[in-house]
Amino acid sequence: MMHQSPQKMRFGILTDNSGLYERLTIEENLELYRQLYNLPRSSISKVLQFVNLRGERKKKFNFLSKRMRQRVMLACAIIHEPELLFLDEPTSALDPVNSAHIYKGLRYLNEKGTTIFLPTHV
Repeated sequence: MMHQSPQKMRFGILTDNSGLYERLTIEENLELYRQLYNLPRSSISKVLQFVNLRGERKKKFNFLSKRMRQRVMLACAIIHEPELLFLDEPTSALDPVNSAHIYKGLRYLNEKGTTIFLPTHV
């Protein structure tokens, strides 16, 4: 019999409502998600690279621009490499360079087996 992963590990979602703690840093918010999913500490660095925020990990969430907030929320949605990912316009507020970086990462996740629902107006 095949061992099934817990339900919370199977899904990831990005909406316009962050659900993140304003007073915490990017890294501290990601640490909460890392613990929730029982992931290794290295998962934080990996996901920060994915969303191109490694240098900003110590910034408090409430001081971030809309663009940076969106990348942090995406990081939380994908930190556990879910089987199914729902993204509501993950690059709508991003500049072309970061948009391309994010889409490259999403293609990589898709190639590894993540099914991605991605409505967009672009």
